[in-house]
Amino acid sequence: MKFLIIVALFSLSSLAQTKHMIQFDAESINLGFLGKSKYEYKGSSVKDDDISSGFLNLGYFYAIEQFQVGSFLNYSRSRSNFDSNTFVSMNRSLNFGGFYNIGKLSESFFIGAFLGFGNSYSNSDSSEIDRNYSRSGLLEFGKRFSLESFGINGLVYSPSISFEKISYSGIEDGDTETETNTNLNFLKISYLF
Repeated sequence: MKFLIIVALFSLSSLAQTKHMIQFDAESINLGFLGKSKYEYKGSSVKDDDISSGFLNLGYFYAIEQFQVGSFLNYSRSRSNFDSNTFVSMNRSLNFGGFYNIGKLSESFFIGAFLGFGNSYSNSDSSEIDRNYSRSGLLEFGKRFSLESFGINGLVYSPSISFEKISYSGIEDGDTETETNTNLNFLKISYLF
């Protein structure tokens, strides 16, 4: 019985400190219309409106003072029209890094930096499926808004803008492809506990 009371008190004290964060992020608006999205493959490049993409992220972060360290899983898919072919790529990666928070965690401005590693699968109308390794770098700037005023404790809305560069290295043929994206992330929700 004493053990259960100690565990309950420890749980309540950790809730008061808000050190943990689970983050969910889905579909973004790609800023290709500003000329900020570019895809390069075998010496050719595609820009802007020829690319459509989307992603899903799920992550965990732990707060240490103003910093949060952690990782997130990413699934992304992009489609482009390339030399009269439709080119589709899917990327799954694990990203490591963190955020620097300016202010209270649930109401802060934040800056994030991440490195990611994963696998990518791509194909076009005229080729077989290519399997690649992927490496990425991501910088993110945003603001968190607590939803406590709506009676939802711990839930935080976190819109942001992100800048990402992904490099794909071929497993079989050794080719290198790069993708550069600038995104407005409107569907980013975090749970603090």
